[in-house]
Amino acid sequence: ENTSGGDTADKNKADEDTAVENKAATDKVETFGCCSLLVKHITLYERKDKKYVVELDFPGKGSIRYHNDFGVEELVFTNLKAFKDGKKEDDYLFDQFETYQMNAYLKNRMPNLTAKVFRTYKASLTFHEWLEHYSKNATSITDKLKAYKRANREVAILLNHVSRKKSAVPKNSDKQMDDPSKQKQEDGTETNMEKINDDFKKLKVKETDEENKTFNLYTSKKYYLDPIITAAWCDRYDIPIERVYNKTLRNKFFWVIKDDDEVKETLPQ
Repeated sequence: ENTSGGDTADKNKADEDTAVENKAATDKVETFGCCSLLVKHITLYERKDKKYVVELDFPGKGSIRYHNDFGVEELVFTNLKAFKDGKKEDDYLFDQFETYQMNAYLKNRMPNLTAKVFRTYKASLTFHEWLEHYSKNATSITDKLKAYKRANREVAILLNHVSRKKSAVPKNSDKQMDDPSKQKQEDGTETNMEKINDDFKKLKVKETDEENKTFNLYTSKKYYLDPIITAAWCDRYDIPIERVYNKTLRNKFFWVIKDDDEVKETLPQ
């Protein structure tokens, strides 16, 4: 995980975003993570076809509900069942397990590996895969920007970054991105057809904005997506970096922009 260009505020925010949660943290605010889950947050289903299903339902980071179910191997299912046995609904599921122990285990598996690093890796990998997928048939700049936002949204879904009415997203977030087209002055020579095309492009961007209203794309972009992926994508598709990074993010990731030529050499084509 590259922390170049970061500051204390960014580090604190990143720590909050680990979605692991120490048990003590839940005493003050009703948020939970994998280390602080209660017995009532997990339901186990053993289906007739021998499929083992785990359902999770709890208030996660920012008190935003996380609700999902997924299949697991029989050993995982059996272990979770053992953790639940004999406990009350409000007891900790993993009562003898703390965040520092999990991070210590991860570091034994790989140097410097933590829950935050793993989460960042998973987010960046997901972003890269979806960005390739959505960009495949994109031809215009509008379509490419739409592809970028959709890939960003896939990560927001993965990390459960759901938007709230009173979101902490900075005022100069994605919706106020520096857009050279907004600075263009009318010269009186634009034809009706050009205006129609321009309006159509705006509608396409608005369509993507509507899709993304449910999710907070800014948090994942700022804290979880490797900026090298964005820099490479912008270079490959001739997209000005200011179309996807506002001034705050350009300052934060100045090292990517500054060393753009060196970055390009390290990226897969």
